[in-house]
Amino acid sequence: MLNQTMIRLLRVQTIKPCLYRTSPFGVRAFATTTPKLKLFQSKPQVTRPSSISKEQQQQLDNHPILKRVPKFLRSYASKFINAPISHLISFIILHEITAIIPLVSLWYFFHNHPNYVPMEIPNWALEQGAKVIDYAITKVTNWEINSKDKMQLIIEGAYAFSIVKFLIPARVMISLYLMPWFAKWFVVPISNIFSNFRQIINLKKKQEKESSFEHVKTKKIEKPRL
Repeated sequence: MLNQTMIRLLRVQTIKPCLYRTSPFGVRAFATTTPKLKLFQSKPQVTRPSSISKEQQQQLDNHPILKRVPKFLRSYASKFINAPISHLISFIILHEITAIIPLVSLWYFFHNHPNYVPMEIPNWALEQGAKVIDYAITKVTNWEINSKDKMQLIIEGAYAFSIVKFLIPARVMISLYLMPWFAKWFVVPISNIFSNFRQIINLKKKQEKESSFEHVKTKKIEKPRL
């Protein structure tokens, strides 16, 4: 009996310890797994400031054009604070185009379809329409019109003018959006043409002056010796 117990103890000591034991289902108990890569990794969210800084607000308030921009467009308009002069010129042109084209088209539509003109129109719109009609009739053309037709034109123009004034935020957004493109393809090329034309004129004037000096001949004066 003693010999058998000694043999069992020796067998237990000689057995190597297992790092893991196999489960009856064939799955490792201590198996390590590598982290899996996602196909669509989420990008880090960049926090954009919704409001502009105090310095940009002061620059917008002092800017001759951008100070007229509505408050909800100030964050977008702040990008064009330090814009070149060509961008500012293009903004002015686009702002006027977006006012004239809708005004004339709406006025023409209301003149041909008088049933669409409402009866209630703001007083400021009537005053502005009356000023425009009087100036167009008396100063621009010699068109004779009676008081009834004149009043009808004033009402139609006043309603078109009020709609254009109501669309100022949309006009400003369109003008700011198209400002770089309009400056690149229209304002800058036209300004380059005028600058080149001035250089050509100055060069011609310089050549004319040089040619006039070449025709002048110096006369030699011979003095008698005393």
